[in-house]
Amino acid sequence: MNKTESGIHKCNFLTFNINKINQVRNTYIAAACLHSLIILPTVSLNILLIASLLRSSELRKPSTKFIFSLAVSDLLLGLILETTLVAKKIAEVGNDFTTYCGTGMVTYIAGSYVTLVSLCTLTAIAIDRFLIVHKGNRYSTLMSNMRVKCVILTIWILVFVIVSGQLYTPRWLYFMIAAPLYMTCIVLSSICYIKSFWTLRQQRLQNENLTEGVTGQHVASAWRYRKSMFTMLYVFVFFNLCSVPFLCTTVAASILGETAAIWGAESIATVINNMNSLINPIVLFWRMKNIRKACWASCFNGTRKNYEANQPC
Repeated sequence: MNKTESGIHKCNFLTFNINKINQVRNTYIAAACLHSLIILPTVSLNILLIASLLRSSELRKPSTKFIFSLAVSDLLLGLILETTLVAKKIAEVGNDFTTYCGTGMVTYIAGSYVTLVSLCTLTAIAIDRFLIVHKGNRYSTLMSNMRVKCVILTIWILVFVIVSGQLYTPRWLYFMIAAPLYMTCIVLSSICYIKSFWTLRQQRLQNENLTEGVTGQHVASAWRYRKSMFTMLYVFVFFNLCSVPFLCTTVAASILGETAAIWGAESIATVINNMNSLINPIVLFWRMKNIRKACWASCFNGTRKNYEANQPC
C-alpha cells in the first residue's frame, strides 16, 4: 500500500484518485445501489438452483454437473464479489483509502476468478453438448461422472493459478494468458454450438426418412437434446452480452487512459457484467423442466413439513 501526493494513492496495481472519484461520485453511488439491489436475488436464486440440482435426478447425469459448477460460481459472485463491491464503492465515495485497498483487491481478484471459471465452464458445457450430438451412444464412455468431476476441478484450480499469478508476477503476463484464454473459450464455444445445431438439423432431415432401427433411434435421441442446447446457448449468449460493456471500458482505458469518465462507465459496466449471475438461474429454471419440478417439490415439501410439525398432537 503506497501513498503519493495530490490525492493519488497506490494499492498494488490499483489507483485511488480522489479528484477523479469526486467527478463521478453520483455514478459510484448509483452503482453501489444497483449492486445492493441484485445481491439478494442473485444469492437466493442460485442457492435455490443448487438445492434443486441436488434434489433432482438430473444431477446424476454428467452434463448437469457442469451446470452445478456454474451455479456455484454464480453464487460466489453474488455472495462475495457483489457485497465487496458495495463496500468498495462506499469506501471510494467516503475517501477511505484503507478500506478501498482491501476491498479493491478482493473485488479484482474474485471478479477475475469467477468470471473466468464461468466462461471455462460454459465452454465445457458447449463441448459436452457437441459430444452428446456427435458421439451418441459413445458419449457415456467418453464423459463419465468421474471425468466430468476432474474437468470441473481442473477448471477451478487452473483459473485460480492464472488469476492469483498477477499478485506475484508482472500483470502483462496475466493479460497475455487471460486474453487468449478468453477468446479461445468464446471461439471454441461458438464453433461447438454452430456445428451441433447444424448436425441436429441434418439429423432431423434424416429422421423424416427413418421409421425404425438403430439409426433412427440415435437421431431421435440426439434431437431430444435440442432444447437443452438452446438453454445453454441462451446462457452463453447472455454471458457475452453482459460482458460487452465491461470489455469496452477496459479497451477504452487501455487506449485513452483511466479518465474519470471511463471510471464512471466501468462502475456501471461492472453491474451489467455481474447481472449474468442473476440471469443464469432464471433461464435455467425457465427452460429446464426437471429442475423446475425439483424446485417446486423442495419448496412445497418444506412448507408442508413445517406445517405438519407445528400442528398439535
